Amino acid sequence: MKKLTKEQAFVVTCWSKVLFMNFEEFWKMAQECLGETIINHEFADQKLWERLKEKTEDDFKILVGSQTIENGA
Repeated sequence: MKKLTKEQAFVVTCWSKVLFMNFEEFWKMAQECLGETIINHEFADQKLWERLKEKTEDDFKILVGSQTIENGA
């Protein structure tokens, strides 16, 4: 079984909301992904997760081997 790369772990975390990596590293990558500072409590906001999913959708499709995501995943 292969281990996820840091980038793959980030994408899977964005889509599952389950940490597949160190939280501090995820937090840093989330800020870089969105191009803004994220305050810790903002991770409780569903809209933040929707934005992360939107930004990582292409990478997620490649990771799961599908060009379409059914039912919004």
